[in-house]
Amino acid sequence: MEISIVAGIIAFVVTLVWLSKKLNEHSMVHYGYAPIGIGTIVLGMIPFILVIAGFLLEDKDPNNMLMALIFAGLSIIGLFWWVAHRSSWRVALGTSIILFLVGLPALVLWFMSRDDDYYYYD
Repeated sequence: MEISIVAGIIAFVVTLVWLSKKLNEHSMVHYGYAPIGIGTIVLGMIPFILVIAGFLLEDKDPNNMLMALIFAGLSIIGLFWWVAHRSSWRVALGTSIILFLVGLPALVLWFMSRDDDYYYYD
């Protein structure tokens, strides 16, 4: 069962990478703009950061989670507008969906890869 889960995750990641490359290729040919890059992946992390912060701060004020969800939605809309302004609404929709799916894993990998200056020597 575990092998099936790992294979599914690998297939999902490979599919997202392939779709990202095809979307960038299409957008470069037609609009001269590659919508998926490091900058937009970081922008795709913002909704998740806001929701996590809203969840962590919900006990201080119940409105924190509501405001986090509102601003997360606005950030997704802003990302859509940013890409649509440089290409088309179809490319922006595909980019927004891909970046929404990539945002949380990228955020997790970013936190896991932090260097804490601890080195173990034998």
